Amino acid sequence: MLKKNILKEKKADVQQMQFFLMYIVFSIIILIFLLYFVHNSLTVEGSKSKILAKEVALLIDFAKPGTVINVASTGFVVSLDETNREINVKAEKKLTSYSYDYFNSNKIEITRNETNTFIKIS
Repeated sequence: MLKKNILKEKKADVQQMQFFLMYIVFSIIILIFLLYFVHNSLTVEGSKSKILAKEVALLIDFAKPGTVINVASTGFVVSLDETNREINVKAEKKLTSYSYDYFNSNKIEITRNETNTFIKIS
């Protein structure tokens, strides 16, 4: 009788230990994602991509047809999403990009060379 009680207690301890280990692993994964997000937000490339996206979107909003905007985008990739009306800026060294909406209803074309991005409003 005493042996059966000890075995049941050990079984419960094993289940509690498994639950505790799963909880610890899950907590560590959440902490890693949080640290990655904070690191991306605080780096220079992350801040510069946000600023560049906002500036380009504001320039597009206030541009008249026939305007060509020259963006010196060394280290960044500037792209255009016409369906959602967004400017996307991605740092070449980062995995994530930053998007910012624009409200200009004119046709917008984007071309690139090695160091510059040209945005033509027509």
